[in-house]
Amino acid sequence: MALQQYLQQVTNALRDAQGESCAVLVSLKSYLPYSPPSSSSSTIQGTVNKSLENACLRADVESICNQYFEAPYDEVISNRLKCLIALSRHDYIEAYCLFNECFSSFIKALAAETNWCLPVLYTMDRDLRCIATLADKELVRQGKKATKLEDAAQLLRKCFSATITDRSNVIDSKKSGTLHIINSLFRIYSYLKNLSSGKNLVRNVESPAFPAFSTFPSGEVATYNFFLGRLSIFDGNYKKAQESLSHSFTKCPRGSRKNKRLILLYLVPIEAMFGKFPKPALLKKYSLLQFDEILKSIQLGDLKGFYTALNTHQEFFIKHGIYLILEKLKMLTFRNLVKKVWLIQQKTTKLSLRQVLTAIEWMKIPMDMDEIECLVANLIYDG
Repeated sequence: MALQQYLQQVTNALRDAQGESCAVLVSLKSYLPYSPPSSSSSTIQGTVNKSLENACLRADVESICNQYFEAPYDEVISNRLKCLIALSRHDYIEAYCLFNECFSSFIKALAAETNWCLPVLYTMDRDLRCIATLADKELVRQGKKATKLEDAAQLLRKCFSATITDRSNVIDSKKSGTLHIINSLFRIYSYLKNLSSGKNLVRNVESPAFPAFSTFPSGEVATYNFFLGRLSIFDGNYKKAQESLSHSFTKCPRGSRKNKRLILLYLVPIEAMFGKFPKPALLKKYSLLQFDEILKSIQLGDLKGFYTALNTHQEFFIKHGIYLILEKLKMLTFRNLVKKVWLIQQKTTKLSLRQVLTAIEWMKIPMDMDEIECLVANLIYDG
């Protein structure tokens, strides 16, 4: 495709407010390490970008774009084309700088547009996060501080302001894109292991001015509740975490097996805190059998089995950030052990801690009477 032909197609898409078509034309997906293309359209797009790359190398991109577009779209497209060239050279730091300019110019354009432009925003948001991640990896490789994802978050916060303050009528309003942007910010904070930065996002969502969840796609609502659940775990609010993650699992599309498994990674241990355990078939279905032995041990009050299962799959639990949550289930396991001892004592009104110690010694767990008394006192305090 000739450069002029491409620019004319973009011009037509902008003129006719064709969001989906414009999103395809500005996408850099074929230059970025996403999942392998599954359709011929992705292959065609790659060929188009290659032709554009060759054309851009021979042309004065800024001058030509000035002839086709008014500000700020001239800067959006010219910087997008220059970014394409930088990506083809695997110069990700330069590519991010150029795409930053491209995205900043698009934010300026948002104010004057209606919600037809949201597909373009979603595409550019995805590309922004991917290029920023690649640039950060390159900076780290060079021994420098990774800063591009944090910078990308600042741009997305500006985007959020541009959409949430939209005063258009309901049909044309860009407010329907706010939850998508919030989820993108959560993805960045999660990647940076700084999920607590999302507390301000939650306050925005819980404000009276925020649109009702019923106006958003169920997938976006599921994603938000997933991050809200994780943030609640971080804050120690396990009841809210249970509610949010359960809602996320329910709203998650049936075919999204990978996402459902990710939700269950956090939901399973949180549900266990409240005495709810999944069926083995569910764990098998989502390849989460790492939980099988530890959950059985909790139910049986088997402290030795609990520690063995926790240590066996320690690397898996640490990798997914749930090791500390599972450690908290030690108290539940101990409670079930004490209950079994009480049942053996034929439900007497007094519990013999000496028999509890005998059971623990039988399991060869190093624990003295002082520790047992402390754990039982905590159980009484927790009710």
